[in-house]
Amino acid sequence: MPWKDCSKLTRPSGARRSGWQSSVVRGGARLEERALLGKRFSVIPYRPCREDDWDRAVALAWRIRGKGLAVPWLDVLIAAIAIHDGVRLYAIDAHFQEIAKHSGLLLYRPGYGGSFNDVDDG
Repeated sequence: MPWKDCSKLTRPSGARRSGWQSSVVRGGARLEERALLGKRFSVIPYRPCREDDWDRAVALAWRIRGKGLAVPWLDVLIAAIAIHDGVRLYAIDAHFQEIAKHSGLLLYRPGYGGSFNDVDDG
């Protein structure tokens, strides 16, 4: 099905880029910030999008929509992958906090001074 095509998450050079990276860069990185963002993104592990990720994202979208939430599709996809992989998501976007209230999404909340806080105090 065309709506499940992960190839849309690519950069012009043909190298894959994850959805969250595309979202940040598309969100307005100024010319002078692009090189720095590229260096910072280069150390973050890449996790490819798979067919079953899209199916889980659809199920999550329906579940949160049933709770009255309208969340951007990319945020739903990212949350569904994080839930499935059992990882905490660091995000300051309020959509993820709303998703977490209605799903198994765990958010990473830094402790004092930015240290790791291993308790999700929701």
